[in-house]
Amino acid sequence: YVAHVLFFALWVGLYKGILFNYIDIEMYDLLHITLPASFLMLILFSQSILETKTYFPVIHKMLHGFNILMIFSLIWMLVSMHWGSNIVYICIIPLLPFLLFTAVYAASKGHEISKIYLVVLFIYFIGVSLISMLALGLIPYSILTGNAAIIGSFFEIILFSLLLAYRINLFREKTLEAQNKLLEQQRTENLRLFRTVT
Repeated sequence: YVAHVLFFALWVGLYKGILFNYIDIEMYDLLHITLPASFLMLILFSQSILETKTYFPVIHKMLHGFNILMIFSLIWMLVSMHWGSNIVYICIIPLLPFLLFTAVYAASKGHEISKIYLVVLFIYFIGVSLISMLALGLIPYSILTGNAAIIGSFFEIILFSLLLAYRINLFREKTLEAQNKLLEQQRTENLRLFRTVT
């Protein structure tokens, strides 16, 4: 998740021209690979937070397919920035609805964290979809469409951070519960052993 945020922050710096004064044109072009790298990290984070490998193996494999597409587009950007960028924007269009579908499906199966993840991803989805359609020339530029990804990612960063804190607390509670069960089992076993010896 940290890698996703860092890559996305670098891309925003490029998109808004903040980094242009501090780097040369070759580095500026090279840093455009931060967009597919950011989405690659988002997919890996989603697989981890939704535990797709354990609970949804088919979806996990499909997300691996999107990972391969992001890696391919990242490499293609090194060959041709224009075509590589178009591949990224085209891949993002089905990726985000698929992540939303995954979250809805996980929520319908009772996965606790997926409900929070769904809300966060929906906000992010709107922002990134607008910027992708803007980049592909499907919608006109405005202040809202030009900054939609930044606004969406601002909420995403805050809410995903809260989601991670929630996940850590759930993990801590499960660990504590497991330790208490082991202690209780040990007490019961010690008592049984004491009675047997007696």
